[in-house]
Amino acid sequence: MIPARRTRCIPGSTPLLLLVLALIMAGSTISCSDSEHRVPPSLLTTRVILDLGGSSGTVDGPRMSSAPPDITSISLTVAGPGMMPISRTYAPPFPDTINLSVQSGPARTFTAVAAAPDVTYSGTAVANLPAGETVSVPIVMTANGFASEGTPDEPILIPNDGTPVIGRVGTDTSYYYTDHGLFTHLDIAVKEMTDDADLLDYTGDNSFQNFPVITFGVNYCGRGKDEWIFHFTGTPPFGYYYFAVDGRHTANGAAYIITADVHGGAVVEIPVGSIASPLIVPVGLHIDTGIRSSSVPPYVNYYTAAVDAGKEYWINMYGNDPTTYTTIYQDPGFITEIGGDTFTATGSMVFFTASGEGTDNFPLEVTTGEGSIEEPVELYPDEELSWGLQRRANYCMVGGEYSSSYYRFPITMMGTYQIQVTSLYGNIGDVDLYVYSDPSFDAGSLVGSSATPGTGEESLFQGSSSFPDGSIYVEVMDNGGTGSTFILSVTGPMS
Repeated sequence: MIPARRTRCIPGSTPLLLLVLALIMAGSTISCSDSEHRVPPSLLTTRVILDLGGSSGTVDGPRMSSAPPDITSISLTVAGPGMMPISRTYAPPFPDTINLSVQSGPARTFTAVAAAPDVTYSGTAVANLPAGETVSVPIVMTANGFASEGTPDEPILIPNDGTPVIGRVGTDTSYYYTDHGLFTHLDIAVKEMTDDADLLDYTGDNSFQNFPVITFGVNYCGRGKDEWIFHFTGTPPFGYYYFAVDGRHTANGAAYIITADVHGGAVVEIPVGSIASPLIVPVGLHIDTGIRSSSVPPYVNYYTAAVDAGKEYWINMYGNDPTTYTTIYQDPGFITEIGGDTFTATGSMVFFTASGEGTDNFPLEVTTGEGSIEEPVELYPDEELSWGLQRRANYCMVGGEYSSSYYRFPITMMGTYQIQVTSLYGNIGDVDLYVYSDPSFDAGSLVGSSATPGTGEESLFQGSSSFPDGSIYVEVMDNGGTGSTFILSVTGPMS
């Protein structure tokens, strides 16, 4: 017998209603009398229909207001106990409805963000998703942006068992901590950011007063919205671990998913990709991988990466057996080869393998030049005033022999700035640093260069008077022809 349809609404919390997104969840009924057809709870899903205001609502649900006409993107994040977080971003033209499949269960938190040129609308709602029912969950969207959470005196505790938590930051700072417990390893991830906030690592500093630790993967600014902390320490006990999210360089703050996971550092088997399901390699971030073992060599593993058609890319493997090599394909069937270590993308995805005689682990990365003379990547300088101290770093990349990446740093304070390229991954590669006074990036506007042969450590000092339009223009050239990821920072004004 099919149960009667039931509708429950979570009411709006403010009269400042700007936009309502109604989520209509409809689940399939399960016959409990037939034990052969019972489904484990972890496999039960609920269909979610996201109504973007293109209709007038349903008979049982609320009447949706129309979305503002200048909305440029809509992001939806879903998280809850016992489920993998879901994050989706939609661009115009928006359909009237969008369908999602969400794992059934209690306390599903829906966070929606609608971006417009001059304002960001946001809202959150929580609902239980029982299988076999329809649940209407309106999300009230307001233009207040996000509010920061936690304080240095009372940071928010993030569970250390990998449970996903939805966090928020305004245009200042949110504060968190987790329990390192008796484990030697701690992994913290802040993912699916709705805007480019920064993860700050304070380790054991419960005052949040000292300078945060700058490492690869942390403060991955300007390009990406996922950041990580990987921490290893010595003999237990270890106590609490403190970190923060900085939203000062966002338009209206951000929402994101936080996970913290402690473990004993057990050896993890090499992740296995296949032709049907290759491993995903984010461009500009290295992953720990390797060649999977089969019965006899040559061994092989399968990968894919999202790329831009017509752009040159470089694939690097560090510390691997010298007999290991890559083969790059343009099709998901791994049939048509297009290159070896370097390639020019022919579509929006590239597919490649790593093959060889050994099966050892190694880091792998895909790099390319970022930005252009016409559209340099906009990053921000460190705002600390002491010599050599960094609060914010930028995890950047360049790829292809004698290719360049281009950046712009807006400055608002007078003084001397230090421009640095440090920490090429694996200390492999040779890049050159050039600084210009205007967006032409030509010889006539060059105000400084650092091109130390054979090294990725490059540094310049320049006074703000050299940049009359209020921006420092930076070019990083790949002089080694190997591609690389690196930390780029502008620190100052120096005291």
